[in-house]
Amino acid sequence: KPILIWIAIPFAFIGTIFLFYLGDYNLDRGAYAGLLLLIGLSVNNSIILIDYITSYYKHTSAKSKADFNKIISLSYTRLRPIFTTTVTTITALIPLLISAETSFWKSLSLSVTGGILISAVLVIFYLPLIYGTFTLKKSGL
Repeated sequence: KPILIWIAIPFAFIGTIFLFYLGDYNLDRGAYAGLLLLIGLSVNNSIILIDYITSYYKHTSAKSKADFNKIISLSYTRLRPIFTTTVTTITALIPLLISAETSFWKSLSLSVTGGILISAVLVIFYLPLIYGTFTLKKSGL
């Protein structure tokens, strides 16, 4: 399970690098600090999802091919907590995006904003697929 949780970290880096490439920004000290903050935020989102799915399967003994559909529906119920975390983080960084005079704070806020947005979307869509693949392979289905 920890490896599944850590999969969210590259998702976050993809979002940050894509935003910096798209906006032609430089990766400087602020962006690197934002990446460190982003690791914690993206891992938190994946913990919310993986823990919820795992707790369902601890209380259920039946495993079949229909479990993949159940994993998708369980991840759908975690949309609100994950996107609430994402939206509140981005909303808190808007003042830094708009009025940051120094490049440190602007780079930090751009790094976190791009990374957490893409990470939340990719965690919701791909992490349940990866979890289902490993679960079905482990159970022999």
